[in-house]
Amino acid sequence: MSRWTLREEDSYERCIATMGGAEHMDRALAAIYDALSLNPYGFPPAGVSTIRLARTRIIQIGRQVIPALSVRFRIVPPRIVSLLHVEITAPDDMEPSDEWPWR
Repeated sequence: MSRWTLREEDSYERCIATMGGAEHMDRALAAIYDALSLNPYGFPPAGVSTIRLARTRIIQIGRQVIPALSVRFRIVPPRIVSLLHVEITAPDDMEPSDEWPWR
């Protein structure tokens, strides 16, 4: 199976920088990156026909809380996923999880 190419737009890079940098965010978003590279069409539209939304879940490990994150992206033919924006998910939209996604 051929993977899709993930491309970080300038707006996405600015978001990553304000949230602690790639060193911290890449680990939190690893599962999303993997899923997007396999099937970006598996994520729902984000209110605009050309933009889709991928979310992680909130995770608590001991006293550490990793917030849920929302990634907005656009699918660009032939096989590019253009990452547009990432932010902490609004509290009302967060789903708790007992799973540690990168074990």
